[in-house]
Amino acid sequence: MNVKVEAYLADKQREELAKEQARRERILREAGFASKVYSPHEQASQEYPHYDYDEMRYYKLVFDEVTDEEFALLERYAQEEKAEEEESTMFSNIGTKIQGVAQFFCWAGIALSILAGVIMMAMGEEMALVGILTAVVGGIGSWIGSLFLYGFGELIVKTTQIEKNTRKGSAPQ
Repeated sequence: MNVKVEAYLADKQREELAKEQARRERILREAGFASKVYSPHEQASQEYPHYDYDEMRYYKLVFDEVTDEEFALLERYAQEEKAEEEESTMFSNIGTKIQGVAQFFCWAGIALSILAGVIMMAMGEEMALVGILTAVVGGIGSWIGSLFLYGFGELIVKTTQIEKNTRKGSAPQ
């Protein structure tokens, strides 16, 4: 076999093994089968690559030994839990839904303000100034009001992301 081909295939096999090991460690960590072992030193090292901000110490993760059969069961349960989390209900992804409602009310408010302003301007010259003010102030008011609702939805989305990332990154001791 060609030397370059052999080297390429060996690299790909190493990459595949590394991906599989990372997936296995992620599943074990999420299932609670990892422990933090703290560094006796105060400095970062390759052996202790993680930092615990609560303990203010570097640590490494040590994974519990599990058989292939045990790991297969853990993996199956992890997939079932993930499917349950992703299950869509009326109240799932509420931050995104609030943002959608805010956008709808913004555009509807702007459209209705302009429509009301045009109708007032069509009533006669004495209502023209009131119609213009209604269209401008109503449109700006709808936009400003929707900013607060959209911001609240954004706050919920970001908080949910932080909570999910915190769960993934933390491992029981």
